[in-house]
Amino acid sequence: MNKTTLGAMFENLLHIGNKTTYWNPKMRSSIYGSSNGVHVINLIETSKKLEEAKKVILEHTSEWKSILFVATKLQGRDSFAKLAESTGHHFVTEKWVPGLLTNFKTIKKRIATYMNLLKDSTNGWFDMLTKKEKAAKLLELEKLDRAFRGLKTMRSLPDMVFIVDGAYEDQVGKEATKLNIPVVAMLNTNGDPDLCTHYIPVNTNAVNSLDYIAKELKDCVKTPKAPERKAGFKRTPTKRPISGLKKSDSDTVAWNLKDRKVTPAPEAQPVEEKKAAPKAPTEKKATAKADDLTKVEGIGPKIAETLTNAWVASYADLAAKKPAEIAEIIAGVRGSHVPDTWPKQAKMAADGKWDELKAWQDEMDGGKAS
Repeated sequence: MNKTTLGAMFENLLHIGNKTTYWNPKMRSSIYGSSNGVHVINLIETSKKLEEAKKVILEHTSEWKSILFVATKLQGRDSFAKLAESTGHHFVTEKWVPGLLTNFKTIKKRIATYMNLLKDSTNGWFDMLTKKEKAAKLLELEKLDRAFRGLKTMRSLPDMVFIVDGAYEDQVGKEATKLNIPVVAMLNTNGDPDLCTHYIPVNTNAVNSLDYIAKELKDCVKTPKAPERKAGFKRTPTKRPISGLKKSDSDTVAWNLKDRKVTPAPEAQPVEEKKAAPKAPTEKKATAKADDLTKVEGIGPKIAETLTNAWVASYADLAAKKPAEIAEIIAGVRGSHVPDTWPKQAKMAADGKWDELKAWQDEMDGGKAS
């Protein structure tokens, strides 16, 4: 390393480390000395470890693997969030959620909840809620956004974890080590090299220092994507044999016969007649006792249609259902609606207590009752 390169690193890395009273003996090889009670980081060791980390990250991302950048420290949030977003990797810049790696099965459900709320907030579902319900949903969305904003596309555990300050976020290193996930960490003089696979000794308390490392890593961090298929590769659907066809396989005959001229067995015909037979009374029953369910606050045309198709076509039918049963019926269309009060409103409508229902709904709209 020439003097010019070393001088540039000296200006950007702000070589001063922690006070001598706060240091880890395992970092002794990365400390040049001390001055006025403050440790001075060995820049030659920093340069060596930085090149090793860049090589590992380049090999890792060249195999289309993902990296989780953890930069909860205020000094490095902006630079590493930009690095992760520009390269398509995951990042955490607010508080680390305990168990994010070791209990990812549960965390994955929370991420799915966050994505559903984010979708509902953009397509107008929140505008159909009462003021109290909307405020609760927005508060939950804000809380989840702080925790999972950089994990929207994270469907599985990351292949590598990069920690801006290993001592500041030692819990991340412990979780990743427990799952045998490679860890690259930036460590100050109080860091623990045993909690990571590779480390970079650097002053993690300076913004210039963290910005310099982020710029150095940008060229070696590739965007994760699926490997390209080999030339001449063509995927063809697997075709099931037509011989020995059972009655339950009659629905698959059509696509099997697309490329083969085979006449389906006669015994497959009665199966279609059995499926079509109950349709006539079904439609008659669905429309016989139908009420205007949209008079129940919180039920729109789409939800009313879904309930009617599920045999909940009258106020009496709706009043007899539990909120959990209603939520299961409208799970595909309801968005973020909470049907807790629908049976109560339906009961009033079924008993003809329209004045009482209107007064109750006015109180709900004003947020005076829950």
